[in-house]
Amino acid sequence: MDFFSTIREVPDHQEVFCNKDADQSIIFDILEYQVESQGEEAPRYHFLDIANANDAPDENQIHSVERISSQELSITQCDEAWYLSGLQKVSKFNEGNDAKKLIEIQLGLFRLPIFGSDIVVTMNSPKHISAKSSSQSQPQGNREEIWSNASFRNILTSLKIIDTSLFV
Repeated sequence: MDFFSTIREVPDHQEVFCNKDADQSIIFDILEYQVESQGEEAPRYHFLDIANANDAPDENQIHSVERISSQELSITQCDEAWYLSGLQKVSKFNEGNDAKKLIEIQLGLFRLPIFGSDIVVTMNSPKHISAKSSSQSQPQGNREEIWSNASFRNILTSLKIIDTSLFV
């Protein structure tokens, strides 16, 4: 049986999970290790790369960047891990500037130079939805249905690499 997204094309290096009750998503990306971006600049690089992909190169703001200690992590192959919080103003499905909504982006970055990879995990949560956005008609969920920042942080600290052949 083939599984595919009926919402958008999902590349082979990515997994997307959507919360249909709250217009949220969590995305796991395995990307090329960014040698030129080191330390705190690495999560900033990936956040700005997402902003460019979202057509929001000038409509984004980083709130905080912090290193996740190795004692908190379940990924043992990771050289370093980062957590970033920010905002981007984006439109869904290229609906245009009038349909842009304000999205809170939580980003986790796992640096894996041993595999030549960066794992980027993002959670997108709407903060303000334009009246012209197709998301306006979607349910926004109650407090129990919304994925919290704490649950996202739990995903980051419990993520494990079970099979390293994934990187070959």
